[in-house]
Amino acid sequence: ENEDYVLVPPCVWDILYELYGGGPPLPRMVLRRVSYNTSIEVSTQERFRKPNKIPKSLGVATHPWVIECHVCVPHQPYRRGDVGPMSIRLMATSDQPLWRLFAEIVLRLPIVHPRGKDSEGKGRGRLWKNFNDEDSSEGDGAAPSRFGPWELLIQTGAAEFPVGENMDMDQVSYHAFVKSWDEYADHATVETVGLQDGSRLMFEYALVGKDEKFTWPREAAEKAGIRSRDNAEDLEFRRTLRGLDADGNLIMDVKKIIGTVIDAMDSAGRWYQAEIAGIDCQKDKSDSSDDSVNTRDTDTDEIRHPKEVRAVKIDFRDVGGHEQWILVGSDRLAVKGRFTKDSIKSIRLEQMDNGSAGKQSNGESKTLGFVLKRHSTKEPTHFQLSSSVCSFPGFGACGLTNLGNTCYANAAVQCMSYMPLLRSYLLSNQFKKYGDINKDNPLGTGGRLLEEFASLQQLMWSAKLGVRTPTKFRTQLARNLQQYAGADQQDAQELLNDLLDSLHEDSNKVV
Repeated sequence: ENEDYVLVPPCVWDILYELYGGGPPLPRMVLRRVSYNTSIEVSTQERFRKPNKIPKSLGVATHPWVIECHVCVPHQPYRRGDVGPMSIRLMATSDQPLWRLFAEIVLRLPIVHPRGKDSEGKGRGRLWKNFNDEDSSEGDGAAPSRFGPWELLIQTGAAEFPVGENMDMDQVSYHAFVKSWDEYADHATVETVGLQDGSRLMFEYALVGKDEKFTWPREAAEKAGIRSRDNAEDLEFRRTLRGLDADGNLIMDVKKIIGTVIDAMDSAGRWYQAEIAGIDCQKDKSDSSDDSVNTRDTDTDEIRHPKEVRAVKIDFRDVGGHEQWILVGSDRLAVKGRFTKDSIKSIRLEQMDNGSAGKQSNGESKTLGFVLKRHSTKEPTHFQLSSSVCSFPGFGACGLTNLGNTCYANAAVQCMSYMPLLRSYLLSNQFKKYGDINKDNPLGTGGRLLEEFASLQQLMWSAKLGVRTPTKFRTQLARNLQQYAGADQQDAQELLNDLLDSLHEDSNKVV
C-alpha cells in the first residue's frame, strides 16, 4: 500500500514472471554507496538457491540518466548512428565517474575495423558530444563547427582500450586501462564534464597506419572536405576572373570584375589583399584564329573564348612595388582570404614601413588598410608577359651563418628562398593544411626535411632576424642526406637538386 514500485533482484523477477507473467523488466543501476572502485561478488549457487535481498551497502538509481552513444564508422565518419548494434543506450548518474561510462561504451560497442588496433591489440578512442542537446534556454546554441554539431567531450588526448580477444585481461592489464581511462577523463564525473539526461555521444576510434601511428577518421574526412571545397572554390574563382558565368558563357561586360578584391602575390612572394586594377582581353598575336570561334585548351580541355580576360593588373605601389600584370591562371592569384587570413604575410602595411610613412601633414597617424587600392592613371597600360622583379624584397633579407664549409648550402637555400611558388607553398603551410606530407614514402625523409626547411623559410621571412644560424636544418640535412654530413666543400648545384628531390618526395602523396 502507498508504494509505486518494488525493487527486486533479477532472480526474484524471473520467478515472479514465470508464475504470473507481466510486462518487460525495467533494469536499473546498482550503485555501491561507499565507492565506485569496489565490486560485490555473488556466487551462482547462492543466487539461484534463494532470493537475495539488496544489501544495505548497495543503492539503486531508480531514475538514472539515459545517454545514447553510437560508434563512428571509419569509412563514413559523418554518418548518423543507426539503431541497433552500432548504437547503444547507457544508464548513468550525475556523480558517476566518466571513466566508467567510457569503459561501458568500449565493452558494448563493436570495433570491427581491422586497422582499429595496433600490434599489441590496443586501440585509441575518444568521445564526441552533440551540443544541440544542450538546454535551449541558455541561448541559441553554439554555431556549427567544422565538425558539424559535434564537439570533443574532452578537448585533448585519447584513451587506450582493448580490442577483440584482448577483452579477456588480467588484473594488471585491467588497472592499466582504468588508469588510462581516468587520465583521459581528467578525473571528471558525468555531470561536471557537461553531460545531462538525454545527451548524445559518439565514440570515435583511430585507425593504425603503416607507420603504427593512429589517424582520426573525422579529422581525415574534414581535411578531405576542405580540399574538395577549396578546389570547387578555385574553379569558380578562375571562371570569374576569365569573365565567364556559371554556365561558362562570356558575360556581357567583363569590366565588372575591376575592383574585385582578391589575394595576390607580389614579385617577392608576399601575399596581399588587392583590388583588380585592370583587365586585358587581347589575344596572343600568334593566335590567328577567328574572333567568333571558341577554341579548346589542350592542357585543361576547357573551352577558351577569344574575348575572355587573359590577365589582370594589380597595383603593388603602396608596398614598395609596382603595377604588375598577372595571368588569370597563375598561382599568384587566389580567392580573397585564402593566404592573407592566417598567414604570416597577412600584416598591416604600416608595419612594413617601420612607422616611417605613417604621418599625415596635420600630425595625425595614418592607418593603412589591408586592401591595396587601385590607382587611376591618365595613360592606359598594357599587359607585359615579362614583368621585372621587385627591387625591394623586404622580409627575405636574412643572411645565413656559415657552419664550417657550408657556404654552398647557404647559397642553395637562398636561391630556393626566392622561388615564389615554392616559398608561398611553405610559408602558407599548405602542405600541412592539405595533408601533403608523405611519411610512408621510402624515397623521402618522412617529411622531416620538408618541415625543417619550411620552418627555416618562415624564420627568414618573418622580418625579425637579419641573420640566422641554420643549425637544425643543417642537422636534419646531414641526417637524411649523408653525403653532406661532413665538413668538406660540396657543389651547390648538386645540393640544390638533392634538396628539391627530397622536398618533392616528402610532399608526394602518390607512393
